[in-house]
Amino acid sequence: RQTLLSVVALHSKDDGYTWTYTSVVAAAEDVPYAREGPSENALAYLKNGSIIIIFRVAGESGHHNPYVSKVSDDHGLTWKYLRPLRKWKGEKDAPGCVRPRLITLGNGSLVLAGGRPNPVSHDDLLWLNAKGDGDVWRPYSVSYYHNKLTTNTSWLIPSKSVNDSRWPRYDTSYSSLVKTGQKTGYIFYGAGFRSFALHFGLS
Repeated sequence: RQTLLSVVALHSKDDGYTWTYTSVVAAAEDVPYAREGPSENALAYLKNGSIIIIFRVAGESGHHNPYVSKVSDDHGLTWKYLRPLRKWKGEKDAPGCVRPRLITLGNGSLVLAGGRPNPVSHDDLLWLNAKGDGDVWRPYSVSYYHNKLTTNTSWLIPSKSVNDSRWPRYDTSYSSLVKTGQKTGYIFYGAGFRSFALHFGLS
């Protein structure tokens, strides 16, 4: 019998030297459609001071579902409001579905990174939640801006590689986010055998 995953919260009072169990954020039974259970996750603060966690529930073997979020109003002791992330009006896909990365900018806006939004696409994406409430997310294709900004034609990301689910994948859609200012940051992502950093900022 397969052992399903769960997401748990730990806390540290000594700058990360030791950690203490706090709570179960999401158990397998909370998302019964998740074939492996809830897993990869990221935390950030909402404008109202609550903590939001966004986690993966799919993405393996052609199974795709949006990220799911929960919120804690008591520093991670309890979690509530479990819900899949909503898609931007007119978009085909909601945010998802592997390795979410999350930061809060100075005005409270949330920036989310991840990828594999559907069974075909393996693009890395950024999503902006301008209201800072974790509700609706506007998508931005990393490959689109990568190709628009690069001056080296050998670094272009071919659309057939982004939209190809066969192994070996052109990219895993596993990325990282780094905040560099109140309105700015970088996303780090792979493209073939190279890695890149793309700067972004709020207008």
